[in-house]
Amino acid sequence: MEEIFGYIDSILFSDEEKGFVIAKIKEPKKREVTTVIGTMPGVHVGETLRCQGNWKVHAKFGQQFEIKEFETEAPTDSAGIQRYLESGMIKGIGPAYAGRIVEKFGVETLDVIDTKPEKLLTVPGIGEKRIETIIKCWEEQRHVRSVMIFLRGNGVSPSFAHKIFKKYGEESVAKMQENPYRIAQEIRGVGFKSADHIAQNLGMDRDAPQRIQSGIQHVLWELAGDGHVCYPKDGLVEACEKMLDVPRERVLSEMHALLEQNLIVEQEDTMWIKPLFLSEVGIARELARLCGAPSALRQV
Repeated sequence: MEEIFGYIDSILFSDEEKGFVIAKIKEPKKREVTTVIGTMPGVHVGETLRCQGNWKVHAKFGQQFEIKEFETEAPTDSAGIQRYLESGMIKGIGPAYAGRIVEKFGVETLDVIDTKPEKLLTVPGIGEKRIETIIKCWEEQRHVRSVMIFLRGNGVSPSFAHKIFKKYGEESVAKMQENPYRIAQEIRGVGFKSADHIAQNLGMDRDAPQRIQSGIQHVLWELAGDGHVCYPKDGLVEACEKMLDVPRERVLSEMHALLEQNLIVEQEDTMWIKPLFLSEVGIARELARLCGAPSALRQV
């Protein structure tokens, strides 16, 4: 992959649902801005981006840089800081106030907002009520940033990080530290293998109960995808042993825990994932009802 570096000059398109962004960045020593595309949740005009990815040529829009990985940095010069504040990311600061604040504090502007916001009272037109709004929004943005840094620092891709934050919000870090495998069940498009990769980066043991339980459920769903609504217990244990690389005793122990939690079902040495068991029971009940119902059709 190649790397480019520069500050965001403008954002042409942003899909908050998916985190997909099309932006223009200004690279040092280049007159023309560069079009970049990719999943970049939470980026703002004025921020500096360090991007890894590949060049591509769009039939209509020409050369673009497709981002695979990126890091953001706060702007460090007065022009970048002003554009950053003008972007609307901080409620209470629009283009007019952004100009006044940067004129007053220059390159120290972001440090003032972060650590000494009361100094903003010296800027014409800014009162205590507006400062309260600015502080509240700044804290929210800082929290989002800290969550994203934590997730990215533990091997979570930008697209997955966006999905995780959208699902759990401020609780993202706590939820992931408690049980990273929950995302395989609770977030669409994130599977066991992705969750397992994140969990290993977080330092979770390979024989942790959360990993084995999630793995058992994953194997049952994979078997269902191959047409096996239920599966012999011995075969399931063997498949889990192989995939998870843990002893048979650990698989059996966590299988028992899942049964107690009512997440899987066992009958006559056959195992089901709970939703599919309920589906089969419902189908059987409906067929029995249809077979026993009176019919107005004449016998053939």
